[in-house]
Amino acid sequence: MTPRNNARIGRYVRWFNRCAWTAFVLALLSIAYSLAIDEPATVIQPAIQRNSA
Repeated sequence: MTPRNNARIGRYVRWFNRCAWTAFVLALLSIAYSLAIDEPATVIQPAIQRNSA
């Protein structure tokens, strides 16, 4: 590979790493947020009420 190709691939790898880490951090934040708010319970409850009605 030519050095210019390596530089271009390195730039793509850095962009990919940045995007991957950003997505990973956002996923962790959303999981922590849903656990703190206890979102699953509020999502499951209306379904149970709808089935019993």
